[in-house]
Amino acid sequence: MHKNNLVLIQNTNGFTFIELLTSITIIAILTTLLIVNYHQYKKSSKLNFAASQIETDIRRAQNLALSSKIDKFTNKVPKGGWGIYFIKDSNKYYIFADEDGNYTYSDKDNIIATSTLADGISVENNLTVVYEPPSPKTYINGNASTNMGTIKISDGKNNSTITVNRYGLIQIE
Repeated sequence: MHKNNLVLIQNTNGFTFIELLTSITIIAILTTLLIVNYHQYKKSSKLNFAASQIETDIRRAQNLALSSKIDKFTNKVPKGGWGIYFIKDSNKYYIFADEDGNYTYSDKDNIIATSTLADGISVENNLTVVYEPPSPKTYINGNASTNMGTIKISDGKNNSTITVNRYGLIQIE
C-alpha cells in the first residue's frame, strides 16, 4: 500500500505527454496566425504609407502655388504654377514647375522633385494636377472645370485611391 501512494505522488508533480503536446500545438497555431497577420499588416501599411506620401506631395505642390514660390531654374513664378505628375505603371512621380503654362506636364517644364514609392507599389493611371498661383486654381489633366481626379495605387493585391477635387481637397480611400 505504501508503494502505490508513492507512485500516485510522482504522477501529480508533472505534466503528462498529452498536456505537453496540447500546449505546444496551441503555441504553434498562435505563432502561425501571428506571422500570417504580420505579413498582411506590413503590406497594407506599406500601401497606406504610399498614399500618405502622395497626399503630402500634392499638398507640397499646392503650397508652392499658394506662396507663389519662385522656380530656382528660371528665377520667376512658373507661368502655369506648380504641379504633380503621376505616371501609369510606375512607382515614380514628379513635382514640377509648369513653365509653358499649359497646366499639364511637358518636356518644357522643370522637375523640382522626383518621388519614388516603396518597392511593389505602383501608380495605376496617369494624372496631372496643377495649382495656378496665387489662389491657387486647380487644374486636373489641364482642365479647371474637371470635378475631380483620382490616383490609384496598388501593391498587386490591394488598392488605394487618392482623390483630388477641383477645390484642391484631397481624400484617401
